Amino acid sequence: MTAFPSRPGVPRTTLTTHFPPSPLESWDEIGHRLGVRLLVKRDDLLPFPLAGNKVRKLTRELAARAVTTGDVLITSGGVDSNHCRTAALLGARLGIDVDLVLHSRAGNAAQDRLSVRVARALGAAVHVVSAAEMPDCIDALHKLRIDSGKTVHVVPGGCHTKAGVEAYADAAGELLDQIGTAPDAVVLASGTGATQAGLVAGLARAGCRTRVIGISVARPADRGCAAVREALAWSSDDTQTPIEFLDSFVDGGYGCASDATRDTVRRAWRLGLPLDSTYTGKAFRGLTELTLTEAIPRGATVVFWHTGGLMNQLVE
Repeated sequence: MTAFPSRPGVPRTTLTTHFPPSPLESWDEIGHRLGVRLLVKRDDLLPFPLAGNKVRKLTRELAARAVTTGDVLITSGGVDSNHCRTAALLGARLGIDVDLVLHSRAGNAAQDRLSVRVARALGAAVHVVSAAEMPDCIDALHKLRIDSGKTVHVVPGGCHTKAGVEAYADAAGELLDQIGTAPDAVVLASGTGATQAGLVAGLARAGCRTRVIGISVARPADRGCAAVREALAWSSDDTQTPIEFLDSFVDGGYGCASDATRDTVRRAWRLGLPLDSTYTGKAFRGLTELTLTEAIPRGATVVFWHTGGLMNQLVE
C-alpha cells in the first residue's frame, strides 16, 4: 500500500468554525400526539461525522486558542462522550496529539467500547480511569507533555468554555433566522451546561422570552443550574433569567438508562427520529412528560434541540 506523501509545513486542513445551518424539521405526527407544534433542530446532521453539537463548540474553542499542528489537546468525559470523540477526529484532521481521559464504571471492559476503538483508530491516546482518578490523570499527562516540550491545551469536558457558550449563542440566532419568530420553549439534553447557557444568552440577546429547558443527563439540579449560570456569566451580565435544569430523568447517572428512556428511544426510531439513551433519549422523554403534564402548555411551539449521540445507540 502506498503511503500518503508528506509535505512538511503544509497544514492538513483548515479549521472551519462556521457551518451551514443544521436542518430545522417539523415533526407533525409526534407534535400532534403531544399537543404542541414540534420542531427538531438537527445538530446531529451537522456536516461533521458523529459529532452532534460538540463540533460547533470545539472548533470555536480550538480557533480561539490558535491550536496548530504539533500541539497537544487534553480533554475528558464519559467513555461514550460525543465531545471526546469529536476531539479525536479534529486532532486527526489538524495534526495534533490528543489525550482523552475517560471515566467508566465498566473498568477494563470499557476498552472494547466502539467509541473507544474509534478514538484510538483516529490516533488519540485513551486513558480509561474512574471518575475520582480523572483530575490526577489529567495533571500527570499535562506535566508529561509540557516536559516533552509541547504546547498543551487542556479543554474542560463538554467544552465548558466561553468559546463553547458563544458558539451556541450564535446557534440561537441561526434558529431564529430559520423559524422567523421566537418559540415558546427549547428543550435539550444538558450535561456540562455550556450549550444550554449559549442558547439562553443568544435568545436573550434577541429579546426573546423563550424557555430553555435543559434535561440533565447526569448531574443533580443544583450542580447543573450552577454550571449553566457560571457559563452564562462568561457571555452575559444576565442574572435574572431563570435556569431550568431538570434532573428527573437522569436514570441513575451518565450512561445509565431506565426502561422508560429506552422505550422512548425505540418509539422515536420507529417514527424515523434517531435518538440515543445516553443523551437525547433522556431529553426527549423529558419533553414528552412536560407536554403530557402541561408543564409545557398545549399548543406551544417547542424546539427539540437534537444534540446528537447516534454512535452511543449503535453500541446498545
